[in-house]
Amino acid sequence: MKLFKILCTFIFVIMFAQQGLGEIYVIDAVKNSVMHNNIGMNHFNEGYYYGAIQEFKIAISLNPNSQASAGYYDNLGRTYLIIGYPTMAEDCFVNAIRLNPMNLSYRQHLADTYRRMGNAALNNKLKEYLSSKNPLDSVMVGLLYIAKGDTNAGIIKLDEFCITQSNLILAEGVKAYLKTISPRKIENL
Repeated sequence: MKLFKILCTFIFVIMFAQQGLGEIYVIDAVKNSVMHNNIGMNHFNEGYYYGAIQEFKIAISLNPNSQASAGYYDNLGRTYLIIGYPTMAEDCFVNAIRLNPMNLSYRQHLADTYRRMGNAALNNKLKEYLSSKNPLDSVMVGLLYIAKGDTNAGIIKLDEFCITQSNLILAEGVKAYLKTISPRKIENL
């Protein structure tokens, strides 16, 4: 009986396809990920954070490893920060940076996350980034100094990055950021 049902279903599908009444529908995961991210942003803007989290997670699962999904991770992390889960937000921002390392706002959100985790976490991450040989990590050092309240040390570190890594797109974002936080007007940037 079970085999008969399967055979009938198969014949029905073939007849539908031959008559042109049915089309094969291919799900476009990338397109759907954008849609779920947009729904998540609507929920986020309305303060419905649980719904936003679920939509951002769906968007990430549909398109987990692209530059666009870096934005989805960032949105998820910002939502976790708002509801008071900085540890969960940290993972999101780390993934966002991994997928799009030239985006300054992801690094700013990560630095803010460490600030919200407390001085111990902030100091541990600062030590970790200070010991790194990756020039992009010097941006995190500058942002972490600023998050600690040592704005001058942060400005110096970010300024060094702009000088030594001027050919990177990230340097332009850092220059613009420095102009907004500097206690003095920076003319040469």
